[in-house]
Amino acid sequence: MKPHKIDPIARFPDHADAFGKAWRLNLDELRRKAGVLAENDAALDIWMIEAPWAHPFWHSYIIGLQHLRPVLGGDVIIHRPGATHEFFVAALNPDAPREPFMLGDASPAYLTPLNFVAQLVEESDEVARERVRDAVLRICAGSLSPDTDFRGQWVALYGGHMLRDHSRPEGAPLQ
Repeated sequence: MKPHKIDPIARFPDHADAFGKAWRLNLDELRRKAGVLAENDAALDIWMIEAPWAHPFWHSYIIGLQHLRPVLGGDVIIHRPGATHEFFVAALNPDAPREPFMLGDASPAYLTPLNFVAQLVEESDEVARERVRDAVLRICAGSLSPDTDFRGQWVALYGGHMLRDHSRPEGAPLQ
């Protein structure tokens, strides 16, 4: 596999720093295009981050945040006692254009498995958004890598309660 060219994004980033750029997606527009009502959607924030320094083959990542309150037709699974929010980090497929996803014209083409998932215990949606925004800023500054080789950085910041130790009975969670 060879490194890929980075496809251009027409919109100016919401944040840029020495090691990356980040775009905050417009959830209202994404919901409108998908025909989803806000009250039936747990999503609170979605960021698309360009951080080519983090991995030689994938240059962009998505970070999504959702609340863990019940919504119509959705199941809430709590892995951390008292959890109020959950976020994930995923690498985006470098062969898929990013802008159609950002505009709500395509689903995100993220790679699996996800790079990191954590549940947070926060006093409000805004506090949870700020924690995710802090991660975005750290990635763009080059002090937090979204790559799976640096999962320990994420565990230090957010805990490892969603990670499983498959060498233990029933894949017990790491603490």
